[in-house]
Amino acid sequence: MRRWQLVLALVVMASTAGAQPVELSEQKAHYLLRFLRYVEWPTRPGTGPFVICVVALNQFGAALQAAAKGQLVDGRPVAIQVVHAPSTDCHIVFVPDGMNVGAYIRAAHGTLTVGESPAFRSQGGAITFVVVDNQVRFTISAKAAARADVRISSRLLRLSYDDQPGAP
Repeated sequence: MRRWQLVLALVVMASTAGAQPVELSEQKAHYLLRFLRYVEWPTRPGTGPFVICVVALNQFGAALQAAAKGQLVDGRPVAIQVVHAPSTDCHIVFVPDGMNVGAYIRAAHGTLTVGESPAFRSQGGAITFVVVDNQVRFTISAKAAARADVRISSRLLRLSYDDQPGAP
């Protein structure tokens, strides 16, 4: 009986430990899709799909694909791509923690850069995901977005999490 209880406890712990990252990934995936509605890319109006690129390993698994399925933004479909180098085909590029941020920031003309590493904003990224009380929030550097020739709506700017209250 004790062996069965131990196995059950391990299964419960393993499923609980895995649930948090999936949930956070789903929150990030939904944010990435919402960002499309509040950003202007003046250099690429186009009529093709909005492209969200994820650098290297797609940490979202099926969450981002599932969230994007059937989505239309301004009448345009949303496509998800995994990239291994900077690309001019991306409207949004998500740079996971641990990746070389600099190359993607330098190539970001007309692309909204989104990351999750603590130093992403200081390295020139436009939007940084932060986790507060087990909820995904985001900070925005309007200056970084402007340098990339991307305009972020004031409505999205108001939703930005202020992780440095009182900072100039």
